[in-house]
Amino acid sequence: MWWRLRLWENKIKRLIGYNSSMWKGDYATWEDAKQHCKGYDAAPILEKCKAAMLKVKAGEAAYERDSILHHEPQYSWELLTVILKIAHQTNFKVHILDFGGSLGSVYFQNKKFLQQFDFQDFSWNIVEQPNFVKCGKKYAEDGILKFYNTIEDCLKEKQPHIILASGVVSHVENPYFWIDTFKQTNASYIILDRIPIIEGTRDIITVQNVFTAIYEGSYPCRFFNENNLTNSFTPYTIEAITVPYDDVVWLNGRQNVWKGYILNNNNIT
Repeated sequence: MWWRLRLWENKIKRLIGYNSSMWKGDYATWEDAKQHCKGYDAAPILEKCKAAMLKVKAGEAAYERDSILHHEPQYSWELLTVILKIAHQTNFKVHILDFGGSLGSVYFQNKKFLQQFDFQDFSWNIVEQPNFVKCGKKYAEDGILKFYNTIEDCLKEKQPHIILASGVVSHVENPYFWIDTFKQTNASYIILDRIPIIEGTRDIITVQNVFTAIYEGSYPCRFFNENNLTNSFTPYTIEAITVPYDDVVWLNGRQNVWKGYILNNNNIT
């Protein structure tokens, strides 16, 4: 019966626009937005993520996102399609660099599906903040999943076929710098997922107040003008645009959308 309750909960949230208060403001700079943020206590967040990840590893939940457990599988089909496409081109040798991948949220979400295939060489490499890297190395690494402090550290050991950034690009101060950095790896694909897109002629820097069921905190967040964002992808081309299953996004009374972009490196055959 729990799933019926969840459906009704989500329906009610959509009707009342429950996330309309999560994102507010329109600031000239990232620093201006930071002045209106409470920040967050990183230690409890890490502990919640660790506890959720360990339950997923133990088979007590299908996957977790932002420390919230989900009990029904929800595979990332677009990502899995790209992984299998690369696998068929490389004799099932695939390396993924997951930028800001927490303690392996997307990896564990899709692990059961990927275990059906006989990969010759497969790695999932997460680049994260030092406290997450230390925790990941101790509790999450499993021979496929590895953790690194920087992209450069990862590249010393693995050349990624896929760069994944899920729900991350909007929360870094210089997203276009990071997109350029992803392109410089010369990966076959870059996947940018769960990106808030806003109508209008410019990006908007706002403040996100985290849903209290997750943790207490607030920090800057960027909503992207789609033209600005997609112009930064060159020389990669857009192979697909996806709309995630998340609820709609509200900012300053306006309804916006999450999107995902699968980028193909035309220099790779």
